[in-house]
Amino acid sequence: MRFSLRLSVLTSFTTMALSGQPGNISTIVGDVALGDGGLATQAALYFPSQLALDRDGNLYFLDSRGYRIRKVTSNGRIETVAGTGFWPFVTGQTSVVATRSVSSAVEATALAVTRDGAVIFATLDLYCPSGAQRSYVMALTRSGELARLAGGGCGSITSDAPAHSAPLGKIDAIAAGAGGELYLAERETARILQLDGGTVRIFAGNAFRRISALAAGPDGTVFAADPEAGRIWRISPAGAVALAAEMAGVRDIAVGPSGEVFASALGPVFRLTAAGQLEPFVSGLHIDFTVDSFGRVYSHGDSSQIWRHQGRDAVDLVAGRPVLPEETRTPASARVLFLHRMRFGPGGDLWFWDMVGLRRLRPDGLLEAPLPRASPVFAVDERGLYFVLDGAIEHLDPLGVRSVYLESAALQGRLPEYLLAAGGKLYFSVPSSNEVYVVDGPGQLRLLAGAGALDNPRDLAADLAGNLYVSTRRLLVKIAPSGRISTVLGSAACFTARPEPGGGAEGLCFANQAIDADRTGNLFVTVRHFEPDKYGSYRSELFRLAADSGRVEPLLSGETGLSGDGGPSLAARQTGIEQIAVHPSGSVYLIADERIRRIAAERPFSVSPEGLRIVPGAPASSVSLAAGPGAVRPFRVRVLYRGSAAGWLSVTPEEGRLVPGETTHLRIAANAAGMSAGTYYALIEVMDTASGELIQIPVGFGPLSPRL
Repeated sequence: MRFSLRLSVLTSFTTMALSGQPGNISTIVGDVALGDGGLATQAALYFPSQLALDRDGNLYFLDSRGYRIRKVTSNGRIETVAGTGFWPFVTGQTSVVATRSVSSAVEATALAVTRDGAVIFATLDLYCPSGAQRSYVMALTRSGELARLAGGGCGSITSDAPAHSAPLGKIDAIAAGAGGELYLAERETARILQLDGGTVRIFAGNAFRRISALAAGPDGTVFAADPEAGRIWRISPAGAVALAAEMAGVRDIAVGPSGEVFASALGPVFRLTAAGQLEPFVSGLHIDFTVDSFGRVYSHGDSSQIWRHQGRDAVDLVAGRPVLPEETRTPASARVLFLHRMRFGPGGDLWFWDMVGLRRLRPDGLLEAPLPRASPVFAVDERGLYFVLDGAIEHLDPLGVRSVYLESAALQGRLPEYLLAAGGKLYFSVPSSNEVYVVDGPGQLRLLAGAGALDNPRDLAADLAGNLYVSTRRLLVKIAPSGRISTVLGSAACFTARPEPGGGAEGLCFANQAIDADRTGNLFVTVRHFEPDKYGSYRSELFRLAADSGRVEPLLSGETGLSGDGGPSLAARQTGIEQIAVHPSGSVYLIADERIRRIAAERPFSVSPEGLRIVPGAPASSVSLAAGPGAVRPFRVRVLYRGSAAGWLSVTPEEGRLVPGETTHLRIAANAAGMSAGTYYALIEVMDTASGELIQIPVGFGPLSPRL
């Protein structure tokens, strides 16, 4: 079809190329081929760290956000030796380890390789009953056997302790000694522990502020990087501590084949001379590094590649392909790193932030390159994008004009962690001061709720009635337009529980979880379990709280394994949900395990596409409605305009009947006469008049460039 437009250019729809059966879950961003079994230089890496080499020249590293331990062989091939890529990790519990294969999910915090080729790594359990963290030390032998070496207790050791019950805090670094002993850097106590012969003992402490890296020399001397003190420490085999050198921000350390010490502080690698001086060895940015038996430095300086340095100038790529521009055009296979925030724009565009930057998944299904100079703390509405940058809140309007929305002086050092644009206002939470603020307009800041009413406020959501919902440490609270604060979910004593399906909200526990709301007032909340299930995982669930009845309706709550794409969401087992966003159609999008996944809305009829963008110069399209099995369903259509402009969009037919097995097409016409340049938004609302249920299809009108 063609549009009836009074414009000097043709205008047409590009359509949201994201579909799925109602209630099914699918991956729309981040389903990446890792490249295991192939050349390491063609593999996809997710922020490699903790590099270590074995005696045969094989390189091991933590694929930190890929939740894997990976290996680059000496002939340049890559493979995964532990982990499935999903959060969480091996807990080290005997009952779990006995039934797990090496490919079980793992998140490791430190890694080393012993002289006999065993891969040693530490895994982090979430919490002891007291709320403290605890770790396990695991070993993966050359034959592929996985065993727990130490950890499992809660608290902190005060004297020699049996390894299998020793309380270990978070382990930031491991070093393998020449005699087979292991050295562990414990974050909470800033101590170095020694694991030897089935016993954990305190090796050195008191002198350190925080140890970020350890390295053991051939003579039994241990070197430690202390970034907060700006010092490199030398510890004798007897545990005597001495200053080796001063280096501001020193982060990583390694010992070469002849006992030479190398160090870096998120910059060049330096060599420590016999006189205690640091001399430049390899230039550039080095986040993590190690040194092989030939004195060559292996390091990574970004989030996706590992390099080998022979001297100051010769550089070879060891592993990892860059994030290629063409990857941004195919979202399902695009690599995303450190997914952090996600919001829907008024035209159905999905905005999200990862390490590459602030990115937009357009209604036509294409993923754009990142927006320059943005931040992970952002919000979007009809008026444009808002984001925190350089201590202020900036605004980018639909025409691409950038301005300061709230000066840094007004924020007075407050650090917003979540932004939400709703109802013509901008809200933000400040967990550090337990406050929530509202910005009524440029420069117009006022406190909405303070420390006496909120405990660690984070995620925010709003409904059409003007109620603001705030995720706090133990509660989901509602702030009414009058300022009255009430509890929606949780209690101060509530830590974890699973509500009965269809039950009331009082059965649902809450702890700083992700939230969102749809336009009808239904709330969507996640719950993370703080006790491991039979797989050793800390499972997340997703629920909808019905606005009319307050009943709890599970959307994602499987217990029997991670469901593949295309399966029902109720059977899907998911871990580590970080944020959710509800599309106007009712579909729910979630960030988890470096992916964006989508749960299709369950409705009496389906709509395709779920979002539209009217763009000059492209062929026209239509919206298809299809009824599910059962009775004929009457429907009615209306257009809701967002913003000052109205009357520019029409839909035909405005009413009709949906017959099971048949498809009805809505034809769209736009009349832009008298409209000024800019971007305009509307919602096509399709209602099942028999049940009262409706689907909203967001529509944006305007050029795709500027970016809004």
